[in-house]
Amino acid sequence: MGIQYAKAMGHNVIAIDITDDAIEEARICGADYTFNSMVDKDWKKKIVELTKGGVHAAVNFTASKKSYDDCPAIVKAGQGIIMVVGIPQQPLEFNGLDIALGRYQVKGSSNGSKFTFRICVNDEGEMLTDVQLATI
Repeated sequence: MGIQYAKAMGHNVIAIDITDDAIEEARICGADYTFNSMVDKDWKKKIVELTKGGVHAAVNFTASKKSYDDCPAIVKAGQGIIMVVGIPQQPLEFNGLDIALGRYQVKGSSNGSKFTFRICVNDEGEMLTDVQLATI
């Protein structure tokens, strides 16, 4: 639903995963670009080139600490946001100097709550945007 929501808001979406099935599902949901980080070892470099300097937001829905460790390399310096949604068992580590110098911001959100998605869901749980849902 995250891809569909981002697309409904007019954003370009780059999906990264480690399985081909998840990559295909991301394409079906509307991702503009997809990368399998287990197969494509240059995915970070390609994303920075594709976006002319990095993404504006890296929204991580996984519980993988490694995926969080990779986020600073793909966010646009001075403008990038790393959004923490998935919660790994290990503590997350970000470079304090990068944060202090404003290289990126770290924000958090919880998923699964209609209050988190107030913009797109009304009190009855109905979508307020014109989004087609795909079964995952």
